[in-house]
Amino acid sequence: MAISPPVQQGTGSVINIVAEAEALGLAKAISGLHEQYRLVLDGATLLPRTIHLQESGWRMRTADITLDGKTVDLVIQRPQGEQRGKMTMPTEPLDPLAALLLLRAMRLHDGDKLDLIVLDGSAFYQGTMEVLGREELQTAAGLRKAIKIQCRGERIVNNGQKVGRPPRFGTVWVSDDPARLPLRIEGETELGKAEFVLTSFEPGRKPLPLPKKVIGINERRVE
Repeated sequence: MAISPPVQQGTGSVINIVAEAEALGLAKAISGLHEQYRLVLDGATLLPRTIHLQESGWRMRTADITLDGKTVDLVIQRPQGEQRGKMTMPTEPLDPLAALLLLRAMRLHDGDKLDLIVLDGSAFYQGTMEVLGREELQTAAGLRKAIKIQCRGERIVNNGQKVGRPPRFGTVWVSDDPARLPLRIEGETELGKAEFVLTSFEPGRKPLPLPKKVIGINERRVE
């Protein structure tokens, strides 16, 4: 994953993110899954503006998603044809990368909970993140102090209506420092349990700005 510094666009600024993911081991042999991901964030709020997703392997599809506040336009191309949709969510939806970047603006005290709507590919989830506590985590760069966060998501559709599917769970460890780097992520997917581990990090020449006001995440604080 690579994140660009903010660049001027119109009267504001945008942040471009490019990411690529590939299944490993047995999952690669079974699915051959490969994903390319391009994301444009609003430079002032870190809310996603556009998402381009291209998947190959067991599932072939291309998704182009445009977000304007709580409104989302989707165009999905599959071998069997094109699907278009327009949805409205109760709050401004985030993609997983935007949510991780916004964690830098949250206090993340033990017991705190964060409520948000997350867009995973072309599927929406009503999510909750709960700070479980602090611990030390072994990483490629050695032992790091980490914040452990438990995640829960329920599948929703237009206007936030729940569809009745079992919730998905995951765990995120971010560095216990202002950078809040995602050190490890574990979560449930359509293929089973997925694990992501940070292997290297190259800081930019200047840090990405934090929004003056966080939009899209409701923080419930424990005093």
